[in-house]
Amino acid sequence: MDPGAAWARVQRREERAYPLEAVIRTAMMARLPLLGGLPLHAAGVILGERGVAFFGPSGAGKTTLSDTCPESVRSDELVAVAPQDPPWLVRSGFWGEGRGSGGAIGAPLAALVALDRGPSYRLSRLEPMEAVRRLVGALPVPLGPPLWSRALAVAARIVSRVPVFRMEWTPSEPPWEQLSESLANPGP
Repeated sequence: MDPGAAWARVQRREERAYPLEAVIRTAMMARLPLLGGLPLHAAGVILGERGVAFFGPSGAGKTTLSDTCPESVRSDELVAVAPQDPPWLVRSGFWGEGRGSGGAIGAPLAALVALDRGPSYRLSRLEPMEAVRRLVGALPVPLGPPLWSRALAVAARIVSRVPVFRMEWTPSEPPWEQLSESLANPGP
């Protein structure tokens, strides 16, 4: 392993991959903020040519929502915001990998969406401080003040560039048509 060069060679000698995957996943979660990206406990989809990440605590409906998505699903569990400008939504390579990739590695991140169950579809834009506060709960970054200082700075930068919304929805009425329309005309 050469952490400075971000290079490693991995060999597996047994059938179970989970221990090895856990180490690599943890390394990715620690390295991304240092490079200017973020790991997200989120469902990631590509609507048209725009990436949207849906985050929230377990039970908020990330998997249920992604199962209804008519377009490309990157993951229903763990995605990454790539360290580039503008931010891009990409697969993490771990957990809940999606379907319908169409060969695309990712897409420009058009929105971050905090999921809440509700009686019907409702989308409201979050103020930057509230957006960062909610986003912190979706950052699976290993504990450590230097990492978290960097992760918070990256989250604040991303929130300043990408709109963050709170979306209420119900599984009986998938939100895709209304959401696509809302994202096409985000307003102030």
